[in-house]
Amino acid sequence: MIWHYGSHRYVCYSTNLFGSPTTPAWTNVPGNIVVTHPSSIPVAEPVQFVVRVNDEISSEPVAYAKVCVNKQADVYMVNKTDEDGQVTFSFIADSVGTLKVTVTRYHNDGGSYIQYLPSQTTCQVTYYRGDGEPQTARKSTLAPDEICITQMPTLMKDFALIKYGVPEESEISLVMYDITGSRAKTIKQQLAHPGYYEEKIDTKYLANGVYFLVLIQNNEKVVKKCIVLK
Repeated sequence: MIWHYGSHRYVCYSTNLFGSPTTPAWTNVPGNIVVTHPSSIPVAEPVQFVVRVNDEISSEPVAYAKVCVNKQADVYMVNKTDEDGQVTFSFIADSVGTLKVTVTRYHNDGGSYIQYLPSQTTCQVTYYRGDGEPQTARKSTLAPDEICITQMPTLMKDFALIKYGVPEESEISLVMYDITGSRAKTIKQQLAHPGYYEEKIDTKYLANGVYFLVLIQNNEKVVKKCIVLK
């Protein structure tokens, strides 16, 4: 077989079929990156979201790192860091929740063969700014008039994502009762402000059957029926 160095190297080192989409193959031992960005941003307001990427050992800025900010069905933006290891995204998040920041740095970008392991960090989109002050907005957009469960799956398997709203700050309880009225699971949270929240409930150790999820704040409560089926 005639060895054509350029084409064979491309086949061997350019991409592999693991992952979607295909990803470049490592040709060296990758290092680690340190990614910094705001830990929280306000909902429904324009933000300049700055992401900085540095080498963990040398603290030098990492250029040409591919940065993706993603919030499901809301925000999806991709760009690369500049020579200072920095990239800025301008966007408005339409809903509260978790914004994921994924950073990758492959060896060919910028002509450098330095390689880094991927990083994923998160930023919370909230109704409050980072300084603790509430946004200027209609009350109806900040918190419900009464406690409510806004989203809950009827059929649960190993876990369930529960979304709920509370009209005031205080401790809340999420309690699951089985069909006999016995308490199967309890989660308590001390909420710092009124608004909308979400909670991931582990149900993989619950027996199959009908359950009732009760959200309680002060003397108010709301009940939803669900089924655990493995």
